[in-house]
Amino acid sequence: VEYLGVNIDKIRIGKELIALDKIRLKNLVFDLKFDSAGVMNLQFILDAFGSEPDTTVSNSDWKIKCDKIIIENSSFGYFIPDTNLVGYGINFNDLKVSSINLNAKNLIIAGNSIMLDVDSLSLMDKSGFRVKKLQSNIFYGNTRLDLNKFGLITDNSRIFFEKLKLTYASLDDFDDFANKIKFNLLISDSTMVGL
Repeated sequence: VEYLGVNIDKIRIGKELIALDKIRLKNLVFDLKFDSAGVMNLQFILDAFGSEPDTTVSNSDWKIKCDKIIIENSSFGYFIPDTNLVGYGINFNDLKVSSINLNAKNLIIAGNSIMLDVDSLSLMDKSGFRVKKLQSNIFYGNTRLDLNKFGLITDNSRIFFEKLKLTYASLDDFDDFANKIKFNLLISDSTMVGL
């Protein structure tokens, strides 16, 4: 990381609130890799902070809020060895995403829910797939994912919709997406080329 800045607005212990003005990252390089035995390159860090699983139920209502998030010219890699080669498109087991630029606001993490307004996200995958701009108001919860005012512009497509709501019993349902995920979609004028 060339630059990491966090501006703290307030921390209120009694109200269980951490409020940040801004988080800014510049030139972050993050690679998550697994070896042939399935051990992650960051496993030693997880092991250092590891402990016995906590089986108690927490009544904590801590919230984390951040007004603005900026990520500039960053990259992310993800690799699992012995992955089948993909002849076309993105290989999700061998990713190298660069030129990641994000401007987002209104992050709220409360319990198991996350809300975020993405004003713009752009990136380039090593396969050649480029996101020129992605924007959306996002809500994620244990049983629901909402994307509102969604826009995606790539080299060959422009996809816009007012609302996409995915509902599911648990994240395991994504393993059988066609049968277990229910969705409601309100789409706007869009163009997709080369499908």
